[in-house]
Amino acid sequence: MRISLVIAGAGIGGTERHVELLLVGLANLGHSVRLLSSRDGPLVDKARAVGAETAIIPRPNGVTYVSKLLRELKRTRPDVLHSHSGRLPCIAGRMAGIPAIVDTRHGLIVPSLGTEPDSAARWRWEAAKCRLAHTTILLSKQDRDRLVGRGGFPAHRAAVVYNGVPLPKDDGTDVAGSETRFRLGFLGRLSKEKKPHRMLDLIRLLVGTGGPLTDTERHRLILHLVGDGPMRGELEARVAEEELGEHVRFHGRLEDVNPILREIGALLLPSVTEGMPYALLEAMAARTPFLATPVGGIPELVGPDLEAALLPWDPADWAEGLLALFRDDAHRQSRIKAGWERAKSLSVERMVEETCQVYARLLG
Repeated sequence: MRISLVIAGAGIGGTERHVELLLVGLANLGHSVRLLSSRDGPLVDKARAVGAETAIIPRPNGVTYVSKLLRELKRTRPDVLHSHSGRLPCIAGRMAGIPAIVDTRHGLIVPSLGTEPDSAARWRWEAAKCRLAHTTILLSKQDRDRLVGRGGFPAHRAAVVYNGVPLPKDDGTDVAGSETRFRLGFLGRLSKEKKPHRMLDLIRLLVGTGGPLTDTERHRLILHLVGDGPMRGELEARVAEEELGEHVRFHGRLEDVNPILREIGALLLPSVTEGMPYALLEAMAARTPFLATPVGGIPELVGPDLEAALLPWDPADWAEGLLALFRDDAHRQSRIKAGWERAKSLSVERMVEETCQVYARLLG
């Protein structure tokens, strides 16, 4: 198949990670893959490295973008146009007469954030936009059920394909030493929906006078924040004001997070809303236990065997959960084993195969 993957950004993020893994997997299966990005960046470099064709199509406004993308599609005539950047590529695909147009929704309406009312009217509008593609791929059954049930979207045009994660070639054994266990990590955007300030509340509780840690444990405790975003300056100022610098490190954006995952004893994700976060997938594959809030697609992503790792936000409850991971080896090993088994069921190979099945159904 000739497949054009369309994305707006080409930097570092969950959508870019998904497209990178899909592109490499499709290329490895012998498909002809072309990446159409609105800007240059690490993702474009990775596509070129595996022999995929690339094109930069700037997006100054919708009309100009659709016009340029339409010319590209008429020239290259792909069998499949797969959008990861909204509905404008679907419009161009319709105009070009592409036989299979697929749109992966990396984020739908998010009621828990409070910025989008969870109304039937909004879901119907979302469903109307999804009709621009021949098939819409959702990353969770929750999103599919809402789109179909509340929006009235045709069920036969909605497919669920979970994100996939590369698996290390080992047996999933815990490699964290006693000091590593007290290194906590966060991977993601430092923005309001991720609630990064909650982690500073947790650190302050753990290391404060009268806190639950011993002097040795307190000395070892470090929170590694990997990512950037609009709240970074505010967080850095708070760390300085509350004299938490000994226990908090800011790393900014990192293209490869695996070294950090191997060096921390637990991943924290105290968000108020999430889709199907790659941070948790990669933590499970790296044998890193986690604590997360049970929001969005997270319960579906981690599965029933890891429900105990999902806690509504309460600093005291989260501190207790961390202490169990720090001090109880049997508890820690059970979490690691459950995460490893879940990661194996969410492989990249499965994701690519299920996506190809969507393409094949459309092409007949």
